[in-house]
Amino acid sequence: MVGLIFLSKAMKLNTNCTFLDMITQSMMRSL
Repeated sequence: MVGLIFLSKAMKLNTNCTFLDMITQSMMRSL
């Protein structure tokens, strides 16, 4: 799960991917 957060942060550095952010937030809420 920590890997997903790190991945989303790494993706943000490359491109402002709000879609991936929404997926990460939804996964965090499901837990």
